[in-house]
Amino acid sequence: MRRPSRTHLAIAIATAIGLGLVALLALGPSPAGAQRSLPPRTITVAATGTAAGVPDTATISLGVDSQAASAAEALSRNSEKTKGVIDAMLFVGVVKRDIQTSNISLFPTFDQKGHITGYSVSTRMTAKTHDITKAGTVIDAAAKLAGDDIRVDSISLSIEDTGPVVRNARRRAVAA
Repeated sequence: MRRPSRTHLAIAIATAIGLGLVALLALGPSPAGAQRSLPPRTITVAATGTAAGVPDTATISLGVDSQAASAAEALSRNSEKTKGVIDAMLFVGVVKRDIQTSNISLFPTFDQKGHITGYSVSTRMTAKTHDITKAGTVIDAAAKLAGDDIRVDSISLSIEDTGPVVRNARRRAVAA
């Protein structure tokens, strides 16, 4: 392969410089009469508005824990107790769509030597009542049918339709 001559090298360098100058001229300042497009002028304002409301929904997280010598027996007992809890909640006025199973787990139980002695089944569910004064009634009904197998994990209060509260907070934010 032949090396490029000095003449060819000088022509290549001059061409590169010429292309660079053309690019600079294209990007340079615009003619005196041309208008630049500027972004529109804006004002940004931030404010906070708060509003409170009275809770109208109680969500009860509870579960049924059962133990037996075999996995099949533990699952069967747990299923029977869980069905009873659901039936009891329906009886005291909880709507079916407001009862939801969230978790079912099965695990072995062991003695002190590490041998399996049986199985434990845990079913967790949530139930909503739209009359918060009935939360205790729902828990009592569930406990009556599940007995010592019932576990109440938590009760939380909320507002089912937060629309009016949110609108009030927005109104206050705009006024601020």
